[in-house]
Amino acid sequence: MSAGRLFAIVNYLLTHPRASAAELAGRFEVSTRTIYRDVEALSAAGVPVYAERGRGGGVRLMDGYAVGKALFTAEEQDRLLSALSLLSATAALPEKALLEKLSALFRRPAVDWIDVDFSRWGSEAAEHATFETIRRAILEKRLLRFDYIAADGKMAGRTICPAKLTFKHHAWYLQGFCLLRGAYRTFKIVRMRSVEALEERFAEALCPPPIAEMAGDGNRIWVTLRADPELETRLLEEFYGCEIEREPGGAFRVRAHLAGGDWLVHYLLSFGPHLSVLDPPGLREALARAAAQVLIANR
Repeated sequence: MSAGRLFAIVNYLLTHPRASAAELAGRFEVSTRTIYRDVEALSAAGVPVYAERGRGGGVRLMDGYAVGKALFTAEEQDRLLSALSLLSATAALPEKALLEKLSALFRRPAVDWIDVDFSRWGSEAAEHATFETIRRAILEKRLLRFDYIAADGKMAGRTICPAKLTFKHHAWYLQGFCLLRGAYRTFKIVRMRSVEALEERFAEALCPPPIAEMAGDGNRIWVTLRADPELETRLLEEFYGCEIEREPGGAFRVRAHLAGGDWLVHYLLSFGPHLSVLDPPGLREALARAAAQVLIANR
């Protein structure tokens, strides 16, 4: 007896109020005797299904029955529908059709109470095509080849075993085993070009480490900043959870644990003259050098 077939029979009967045993036997490629045994098994499990013999008979579910009522609570149904709705943000599957099927299965509408959009303003369909190529390569275990723009601006070809897509700090990343480096690596999606899923497949089960370890987030430093009052809104948004104190003069002192390196310098530059580094001295000097270079380039 197949548990998958039992569920499939119930699912079929939800959309076909009455089906003959012969019809079900033909659909699931078993004998009518097996169908009747399946009906008995479902009934014993508490599913209100029964068979009517003779002319006009057949196999049917009790009116008003929904699988969701047997397997999920009302709250669980709503959570599942909401979770599937959020997948529309990835443009990775025909979520509307899937939601309609599950809503019919549960016999309750999906409440449109939340909307998430990961796309950038003005983003093009090419980004969605890239996302779909990556998704399919992961699910079908195909090697993925692409050109990648490194932080220094140089482009190089990479071939990887793709493992997982991750959204972190306003951006999508791809984790995978890089054949060139012989190790797991993290790639920022917006830096990937000419993405292609190859015919060659890989059989290994991939288990990448947490993206924090792969992306160098472990190289964090404590920084102390002073920001002008006009940055209050941005500080509350971008340094949420950090130590933020207002000084007597109105300025803000911020204490945060941030990833070091060039990224941090470039990020702090985005605050312009309204932010200064109090500690560590090395970061303050690096920021001053970068600001001087910007000044020279724009004279």
